Amino acid sequence: GAALDNALRNGDAALTGPVARGDAGTVAEHLQVLERESPDVREVYRVLAEATLTRAERGRRLSAADAHGIRQVLDPQKETP
Repeated sequence: GAALDNALRNGDAALTGPVARGDAGTVAEHLQVLERESPDVREVYRVLAEATLTRAERGRRLSAADAHGIRQVLDPQKETP
């Protein structure tokens, strides 16, 4: 419905939610709850969050630091030096 219509009309400007805001703490909490309650949904959430992150970065809607924080939460192994 409305979310899809908004996204189609406004593109990346329509991105909302903790990933688009750079709120790594909330994303981490979501992943923890999903791990406990719905592990099968956790991977779907992670993939969708990565797609949102990519779009937010491409549209320059996130600072490099916020994007890095989200990326660390989504895939800690990739971000470890």
